[in-house]
Amino acid sequence: MDNIIAALERNDRVTYIQLDDFTESQLKELSEAMQEPFPELLNLWLWSTYKPAPVIPVPDSFLGGSAPGLRFLQLGRIPFPGLPKLLSSATHLSELGIYDIPHSGYFSPEALVTALSTLTSLKMFSLNSTPPDLVLTQNADVRPPLTRSVLPSPFLFQFRGVSEYLEDLVTRINTPRLDFVRVTFFNQIIFEIPRLVHFHLSQSKFEGAR
Repeated sequence: MDNIIAALERNDRVTYIQLDDFTESQLKELSEAMQEPFPELLNLWLWSTYKPAPVIPVPDSFLGGSAPGLRFLQLGRIPFPGLPKLLSSATHLSELGIYDIPHSGYFSPEALVTALSTLTSLKMFSLNSTPPDLVLTQNADVRPPLTRSVLPSPFLFQFRGVSEYLEDLVTRINTPRLDFVRVTFFNQIIFEIPRLVHFHLSQSKFEGAR
């Protein structure tokens, strides 16, 4: 850990960070070492393999709250409520993966889409394992927005979660160059997805819900 912290202190030279085997206390220590901007950072992989997943969230001041050079971001089992704010600065991001979101790191489809709308270079977005109980509570009576955010680049979209979150998400996005969609639901025997049919699928490949 001491060597990792020493390397992270050279924040002006770091281009690639992959941290995928750490405890909650180590996550806190690593977060504290990454409060300054990393101007050369292109790739970031943060994934906790320990169970239970960390509860202490990554602070909003992570990476100085800005990641303008980031191209690739994978986040797994890490609570990071401030992620939409960070994404709004990552205007060159081309690939984003968010997996196994813990309860303490939940963010709404509205906040997520607001961040995605600034990512004009985004080509791949994967969102897996949204907490079902939070979604059903917070999205119970959602009205479609008047306007949609446009993601102009060729786009691949993968989702695993509950249908309510997906419906709220896709009704806020227009993807005129959508290439591929894969949807997997949490053991939902009965589900309704009326808004998904209005998602821009005219020339895309779709792998159905299951």
